[in-house]
Amino acid sequence: MNRWYKVVLLIAVLAVGAVGAWGYDQSRARRGMEIFLSNRFRQAFYDTLAHVQNVEVLLGKTRAAGAPPQEIALLADLWQQAMQAEASVTQLPVDPVVVSRTAKFLSQTGDLASTLLRETAVGEDALAEHREDLDRLYTQAASLNRELRALERQVRERGADFLDIAAGLRARAGVRKPSVPVPGENAFRAINREMQQQPTLIYDGPFSDHLERQKPRGLTGSTVSQDEASRRALAFVDRREGLAYTARPLGVTRGRIPAYRIEVAGKKAGTTETVYVDVSRQGGHVIQSVTVRPLGSPRVDVDRARKKAQDFLAGRLKGEFTPTYHLVQNNQVVFTFAGMQDGVVVYPDQVKVAVALDHNQVVGFEAQGYYMEHHARRIPKPALTQAEAQKRLSPRLRVEKGRLALIPTDGGRELLAYEFRARLDRDTYLVYINAANGREEKILKLVPTANGTLTI
Repeated sequence: MNRWYKVVLLIAVLAVGAVGAWGYDQSRARRGMEIFLSNRFRQAFYDTLAHVQNVEVLLGKTRAAGAPPQEIALLADLWQQAMQAEASVTQLPVDPVVVSRTAKFLSQTGDLASTLLRETAVGEDALAEHREDLDRLYTQAASLNRELRALERQVRERGADFLDIAAGLRARAGVRKPSVPVPGENAFRAINREMQQQPTLIYDGPFSDHLERQKPRGLTGSTVSQDEASRRALAFVDRREGLAYTARPLGVTRGRIPAYRIEVAGKKAGTTETVYVDVSRQGGHVIQSVTVRPLGSPRVDVDRARKKAQDFLAGRLKGEFTPTYHLVQNNQVVFTFAGMQDGVVVYPDQVKVAVALDHNQVVGFEAQGYYMEHHARRIPKPALTQAEAQKRLSPRLRVEKGRLALIPTDGGRELLAYEFRARLDRDTYLVYINAANGREEKILKLVPTANGTLTI
């Protein structure tokens, strides 16, 4: 008995020791992780500090520059520093909402620099048009730099840990109540308030303020009721012969184009298909539709499916459309169509139509891009002829064909260009030459695949 007692006691002692060792290891691992995260946050903060200071200095130099070569060099540096500052600030241990204004300010500064760099490099006096924007950005950058420096002093003087700052900000959101004010909390919030004074920037870049405010340009008509939307959805879908279709509303969707979501069901003995249709509240336009049913083995070819898609589109959208590309996938083929006006391809007015290759039925439709961009246009006359524009291409290219096209810019605007399909060795490219000034605007590579042609 005594022997067993000693064995049990020994096991208990070893177990307690093991638990203690495990707890110690866990505590040490947790502390190691805290140190690692704190160091990473500290690095992100000081990187932000350095990059924002560089942004302020480069904005000041850009305002003072007067010669294109110097402007190009400064804009290139400004673009790089602003993007690096944005990357650093989003790594800080702060609620994204608190630094959202700062991140937007930095992304817009970098994007504006990129846009001005591109325009200055081709001989345009782009800075003259944006002097006031640069002045306001410089003022904002100086203010941001001062706030960050003040925060850096707080952290240094009070010895605050960046994990403490993060914990304090979470506590203010209601996770827990800190016993003392956390250094840096008020500074981060002050920075965000300061950035709310950020100037509105309108320029030809993807982060321009006018894109955030953009509303659908192609919607016409007054608000329709849910019942009217159901009727329009029922009339829109491509019905299979022998099925009886009914429609019922499911609710509303809130996006760039507010819409009613309608379920259209087709039934007969042993067969059911469901079509989900989004109908815009303004005007009752079908924005998209998706048919849910099993797709059988292909029985029609791509040419016949293309004719089906063209006929479907002609009966439901006004205007002229031309097919551009297609992709075969999952026993269906998705066609992309672009609008046509006065013989010009209007790429912003794009619509996609999916056709099932078993019953040659339209099973998908997407027109949000079309309704966001379509509007009455006056297409300008080209200043260059096609032959003159073709001379601006690389002599290494072998041109197959060319045509006029209206293409979107990064900033949501449109420009008239000649689209040339050309080959270089075994590769095929689309090259866009500005029809007004002969500038090479964009190059896309066409990649043929077994399922269609991709553009990259």
